[in-house]
This record gives sequence, C-alpha cells and structure tokens, in this order.
Amino acid sequence: TRAAWTVIATVLLLPLLSMW
Repeated sequence: TRAAWTVIATVLLLPLLSMW
C-alpha cells in the first residue's frame, strides 16, 4: 500500500538524514 511505502521510506530516510 502507498501508506506502508511512505512509512518504510520515512524509517529509511530518517537515519540517513541524522547521519548527515
């Protein structure tokens, strides 16, 4: 579902943004 993909993308992007 699109909602699930949004959650997955957020979980994956947040750690990457924190590392920058």
